[in-house]
Amino acid sequence: MIDNGLIREVGIGTGNVMETQRNSNVLVAGANGRLGPLLRTVWRQVRSTAFQPIYVARSGPADIVWQPGDAIPQMPPCTTLIALWGV
Repeated sequence: MIDNGLIREVGIGTGNVMETQRNSNVLVAGANGRLGPLLRTVWRQVRSTAFQPIYVARSGPADIVWQPGDAIPQMPPCTTLIALWGV
């Protein structure tokens, strides 16, 4: 639901409302595991302008490729982190 330039998401059965600014970045860590490709496919089909996903993984395809032991790359500002590593 869009209200006054904010995206309002209502949790099913919880009554909780989460508001996020339009065009916020969502950092998806562990993006090449089991769930990452599913999210990527769904988000491509939805084409929402509410957020921009930024995928981080140990190998491509990803926006940021990072291996343990590497220097930590400059990360873009994000409003949300989705941690999928080990899932």
